[in-house]
Amino acid sequence: MARYVFELWANEDGTQHSFWPRESIDRKHPAFSDMVRLVFSIEADSYEEAMAACYIRRGFDPYKPEGKPVECPNNCGAHYYPEGSAVCPICGKI
Repeated sequence: MARYVFELWANEDGTQHSFWPRESIDRKHPAFSDMVRLVFSIEADSYEEAMAACYIRRGFDPYKPEGKPVECPNNCGAHYYPEGSAVCPICGKI
């Protein structure tokens, strides 16, 4: 089951976008001052998974996470990106 919901917001004419976890969105933050339209939401287990899905939906080249994936130190069997979000899709924040 996905742990996070990410939202892509656009300004009025659709030329600027902001992509954030829903629980982190602060409508008063400067990054959102001009964002008026929710484009889509993505449920994902990690930032890297959300970005990969976002890139597909927007027609971009494949998303390349920061760093290399490594096995979760909790021995859950999943991989995560310690140089990126450092979130294991099973265990959460490492």
